[in-house]
Amino acid sequence: MKCKFIKQNGQQCEAKAMKNSNYCFFHSDKKQRKLASQKGGQNRISKQKEPLEVVELEKAEDIKKLLAKVINEVRSGQTDVKVAHCIATLSNYFLKAVEVSDIQNRVEKVERVILEKKTIY
Repeated sequence: MKCKFIKQNGQQCEAKAMKNSNYCFFHSDKKQRKLASQKGGQNRISKQKEPLEVVELEKAEDIKKLLAKVINEVRSGQTDVKVAHCIATLSNYFLKAVEVSDIQNRVEKVERVILEKKTIY
């Protein structure tokens, strides 16, 4: 059965009516819609129960170890997938920052060598 709602252009809504209702989800009771929306939002909340241990991250090798640990924790159900996704994303940013820092250090060394050679000649 189609939704009984009539649109502003005079046409009937084409959506299927909900069970035990004359209207589709979008045109049904506002209270029901709000409750359903809240329930959906609650299902998206991270399921991580306990705080994760603090991990010292200084180099790429530290991230490699962290990601291996998190992968195993996700597979065993100890860490929520959403938390793992966040860790992976932040790890990516960390690795890019390490890479930029390494490049900056190399450039500074090269500039120093060039400057030293200029002062010698």
